[in-house]
Amino acid sequence: MSKAKELERNTYQTKEVFQTAKEKPQNKIIVLTENKCFTEVYAKIGVLSNLTANGNRVIKEITLNFITKIWTLKVREITVNLDTLGLSRNFDLTVQSWKNILYVVKLIRLCKGLIVNDKKTIPLHITSEVIQDNSEEDSYRFMRCSTCFGVIAWLCTGTACIHCRKLLNPFKNTDQSKLINLGENIDKDLSTVFDNIFPGASPEMKMFLTSQREALQAAGARRRRWDQKVIKVCLRLWSRSPRTFCDIKDSNMFILPSGGLLQRYKNFVPQNSGVNIELFRWMLNKSKNEIIHVQLPWWSSS
Repeated sequence: MSKAKELERNTYQTKEVFQTAKEKPQNKIIVLTENKCFTEVYAKIGVLSNLTANGNRVIKEITLNFITKIWTLKVREITVNLDTLGLSRNFDLTVQSWKNILYVVKLIRLCKGLIVNDKKTIPLHITSEVIQDNSEEDSYRFMRCSTCFGVIAWLCTGTACIHCRKLLNPFKNTDQSKLINLGENIDKDLSTVFDNIFPGASPEMKMFLTSQREALQAAGARRRRWDQKVIKVCLRLWSRSPRTFCDIKDSNMFILPSGGLLQRYKNFVPQNSGVNIELFRWMLNKSKNEIIHVQLPWWSSS
């Protein structure tokens, strides 16, 4: 079959699918996107679920690719793994096949997460939502993990997927007094975090970890601000061996000041006339390490 005829046939099938969706408004179907070209013909159709999260209706997004004959399902920007539900990703270019997909998608239950107390502190890496089921009047607060599956298995009787139950059950049963809320006094909170995670850490180590956090949060390299102690250590290391300092910086294990910034700091150091004993000691040790024979003046032999 030629490309033109295949496109014409797929376009006709797409129209039948949209016509079926429009003829049954009680199914609560929303046509999101329809794309037609010689390389790809697909349709995105949203099915309203029974859940309302934070005042917004949760939609099950179905994508039908009429070229590859593969359909996918997304919920809350999460691509659902249809294999875990025992569903085939392939479909036929018939209206009956579309009706079967629509029927199965309506039966799929969405993951609400685990219900929590409104006063419970939720970490930033856990999603917290106020969810209301349309079949119920009251709304409750739920939490989901960042790697949520999005849907619940067929034989599961709870409100959360396997991943959320596995990762969030230990957190739900923890004592709230042991949790640390990073609020306004973030420097003090970070110090408490370091004491719990790195017991016995020196103040210099805590200061360096805090500087790494601030460097990550900076909008760019030019907006980074460094502690005086960090500049002092980096300047000492860079003065001894710029290449070693660049190797450490390029390893991406630490975020360190650039060589140009250290050069500017070095130029700002006030220089006075006189004898620098440390410099002479450095020259003596350097000559001993490299076995440099110093030629003494003629009068020193007498």
